[in-house]
Amino acid sequence: MTTRQEKRNMLDDLVEGVREIFEALERLLNPGKHPKPQPIPVPVRSKPPRPEPRRR
Repeated sequence: MTTRQEKRNMLDDLVEGVREIFEALERLLNPGKHPKPQPIPVPVRSKPPRPEPRRR
């Protein structure tokens, strides 16, 4: 049978897990309060110049 201390430890672990879940939900639902990580800049290749249209 589990002791009182083991039960308390399991309950503390459960409460901590639930707290982490609610904090993650709050970050998802209220993005204004939590700044988003900055996107990594991706270099954009420029298109080669288009050839001049042929004149008829």
